[in-house]
Amino acid sequence: MENKKQRLTWSLVIAIFSLGIFCFHSQVSQAATTNTESISSEQQISQNVHAETFKPFLYWHFKSINGHVYKRLYDHTNLHWIGGWIRV
Repeated sequence: MENKKQRLTWSLVIAIFSLGIFCFHSQVSQAATTNTESISSEQQISQNVHAETFKPFLYWHFKSINGHVYKRLYDHTNLHWIGGWIRV
């Protein structure tokens, strides 16, 4: 009975080890293929890259105090005020 348990245990260990090698081999081959594809796509991208600068999104905000209208410029791209309140 013990001999059967040992055989079964060793058979399972060998089967698991064999499956692990096959899975590892397929992952390595997939990684190698993906790596070559990414290198060629990176080379292609680097040849077609053009640097673009983005214009900041500026917006005038208005308020009224005692019948006088004031305006102030706000940069919505960087989220900060530009200058002070200007009477219109």
